[in-house]
Amino acid sequence: TPTRLESFEIASVERIGNYGLQPNWKDGHSFGIWTWEALRRICPCGKCEARRTAETASPPINEHIL
Repeated sequence: TPTRLESFEIASVERIGNYGLQPNWKDGHSFGIWTWEALRRICPCGKCEARRTAETASPPINEHIL
């Protein structure tokens, strides 16, 4: 069976607490939650790119050692 175009079109998006977003697709399904972390990883904006670069340049401090 051919894939319907509606399977790839977002009808609306719901915020799922402080966790992320859930898209509601035009074909009626609402499968999947995109976490804020996952969205930041794929975001093409300069602010998110700078954040990713800074995070990889300096490893996080282990607070239990301090």
